[in-house]
Amino acid sequence: MVFPGADHTRFSHSIGVLAVAAKVCGKLKADLSPREQDMIRMAALLHDIGHFPLSHTLESAYAAFNKTEATQKRARDVELKPPQGRRNPHLPPDGASRVTVEPALHEEFGKWVVENTDVPGGITRILAENSFNPEEIAGIAAPIAGAHDDTLINQLLRSDLDVDKMDYLLRDARNTGVGYGEYDIEYLIDNMKVVTIDGRRLLCVDQPALHTTEHYLLAKHFYWIQILFQKTRFIIEELASCICRRLLEAGFPRLPDYQTLKTWAKKPHKFMMFDDDYITAVMRVAEASRKVHEDTKALIRMLRYRELPGLLLEWQASVKKANRTEVGRLKQGFSEACDSVRCVGDAHAVLKRCGLDRFPDAHVGHARTLREYGEEADISLRRVLIDHPDPIRIALRSKDAFSPTQVRRSDDGTRWVTIIEQLRGSLMSDLARRDLRILRMYGGRSTGAGVDADA
Repeated sequence: MVFPGADHTRFSHSIGVLAVAAKVCGKLKADLSPREQDMIRMAALLHDIGHFPLSHTLESAYAAFNKTEATQKRARDVELKPPQGRRNPHLPPDGASRVTVEPALHEEFGKWVVENTDVPGGITRILAENSFNPEEIAGIAAPIAGAHDDTLINQLLRSDLDVDKMDYLLRDARNTGVGYGEYDIEYLIDNMKVVTIDGRRLLCVDQPALHTTEHYLLAKHFYWIQILFQKTRFIIEELASCICRRLLEAGFPRLPDYQTLKTWAKKPHKFMMFDDDYITAVMRVAEASRKVHEDTKALIRMLRYRELPGLLLEWQASVKKANRTEVGRLKQGFSEACDSVRCVGDAHAVLKRCGLDRFPDAHVGHARTLREYGEEADISLRRVLIDHPDPIRIALRSKDAFSPTQVRRSDDGTRWVTIIEQLRGSLMSDLARRDLRILRMYGGRSTGAGVDADA
């Protein structure tokens, strides 16, 4: 609806991720067994098998709905708590979790689909029929959710530099016409290496590709700002997500809940009907239904007829991650600026009632700091590398240490390893300590803001 050329599909992206994974496995083949390469390539092909319609839009609606459901479930359990000395037989045993609602994240759902669809036409059955045993099927499913025991495989499939992001940055940049996602993928892959520390394999980027890796990280950052956070695309996604969440909360029968989706996944032909067109049809039925709230219908009309809210006010500010005072001051100033904007019309009233008029919390991080890998500011590199599967921005060279702190030697003694954010002279060392905050106000017609949008 915003980028006319961006009609590429989840299918084409999945094939692309498979192709990138094949290139990476070819580069690292000395450190990966043939069967591991097959598992990585298959996981790459299936990494989005659990995606919801409308990409991440519907996923966020299910996540918000399930969070509300979990809160209500906890409240109900508290109300059902029996008097002292007596036990309600309908409650779970003491010490058991009372929250049964599962997270509606496409990675977790994708893992479930790979492992639990042993039915005709199901992914589990197809894998088994093609010589993948149960252990290997679990090995394919685990990195989709970032849950594999092998850090290297986790890094390849779900990290800040994984085969998924390596494909979609280039694919989305080229199809949207926004070039910010471009980077040198061939040189980056050519400089990938596997280094072993304390017996664990880690994916590293060799020193010559340090600036290519930084370019990749900055490309990802600007991709988020210029495409994902583009002002019109952002409000369209918020409208669609809010509509679906409100329909779920109202129990609209045509929109399946998370548990129902699992039963559909065991009927592949039915599950394949749950696509973008299905959601569009649900919205059309909801718009004509007497049982749907008028505010929800108004949101559907905004989306269907492209009567979109306008951006009335936007602030962008780069703030220190640890400085809560600075962030608090920024939000307070933005809130006061919004209060001085006088809007008219029913559309703005609907947005306000639905919580779609102000977005003061959208933020984009350039990279991570050591603090974000654990609770202590002076966390050791060993804990960063070994205890946390995410860190991937690791540069290495063979002869000498190139950073004065937080360096480790590989098990064979031939490599020095450090995290790029800790590397003196790296752009990431400063950017990792900051977030870009994007604060926006949407609405109907304004009667004069009287504020400086660049404040």
